[in-house]
Amino acid sequence: DNIKPKVIKQVAPYVEDKGFDPAVIKNASSACEAVCKWVHAMYKYHFVLKEVEPKKQKLAAAQAEFKIVDAALQKAQGELNEVLAKLQKLEDN
Repeated sequence: DNIKPKVIKQVAPYVEDKGFDPAVIKNASSACEAVCKWVHAMYKYHFVLKEVEPKKQKLAAAQAEFKIVDAALQKAQGELNEVLAKLQKLEDN
């Protein structure tokens, strides 16, 4: 979650290089293939996280607002039920 932009900038030329493809590197070394896959995955993860993080923050804010509004709704429904009970009692008399 903490890949610095400087590191992404340094890694970008390698990730964008056609020769730094897991399928190509596999011919040289299976260990290097694994490292290559990991580098590509971390590179993609960085950009996905940059896109998702603001959405996660908006979701958290919306959930907090929902919690407040839901509490107000529950209170209002409780008051309504009390009024309806009093009304029913008056109608029964």
